[in-house]
Amino acid sequence: GFPGAYAQHEDYARALASALRGYSAAAFSCTINPTGAGRVAAVRDDLRDAYGSITVRTGDGTVAIPLDESAPDVESRGWSLAHYAVGNAARLEIASVSFDGRRWTADNSPAGWMADRSARPDQVELTLH
Repeated sequence: GFPGAYAQHEDYARALASALRGYSAAAFSCTINPTGAGRVAAVRDDLRDAYGSITVRTGDGTVAIPLDESAPDVESRGWSLAHYAVGNAARLEIASVSFDGRRWTADNSPAGWMADRSARPDQVELTLH
């Protein structure tokens, strides 16, 4: 084998894992070309497939994942969900993701996460149109 072959990728892999597990806030972003509005049911089902039995509230073109603020890992769980949504935004046709004072939008995806005081710390919110 080549035990040192992966060494050059360790720092990047550690940073990616930290972002996807939610330990690094607003650290994961994707640049996509928006294609249209996704289906609320498809997003809800995809989130439940990925995260198990979680509460997902749906509305007209919106998906909200409320977080239990009393849980010790509420911030990391929120960022994990938010980063997951961004990473799957092209496939699920998600227009925006907001959480904890930040918002990512498909239309302005090259800018990454932007400050947004309306983004709640107790709920990840997705819009599909």
